[in-house]
Amino acid sequence: MKLASFLEKRRITLAQMGDLLGVSAEAVRRYKDGLRYPEPDIMARMREVTRGKVSEKDFHEVAMQLAARRAERRASRRAPAEARAS
Repeated sequence: MKLASFLEKRRITLAQMGDLLGVSAEAVRRYKDGLRYPEPDIMARMREVTRGKVSEKDFHEVAMQLAARRAERRASRRAPAEARAS
């Protein structure tokens, strides 16, 4: 189950979930919006708090998107340096 669905279904606010996980409401928002992947200790707490309803597999797509964004940023930083070297 996606974190957003879990929060909505259980009527849990970002701040409440943050308190349960030991992180800020902003961190929870970033996890929910797919802007950040939870660190292993946070992910373990998330599994525990949600009783396994939200797990690593629910963040697989997020991890892939973040990796693609990082690769794009690295490529865009290399392109100007390579152009100067030519």
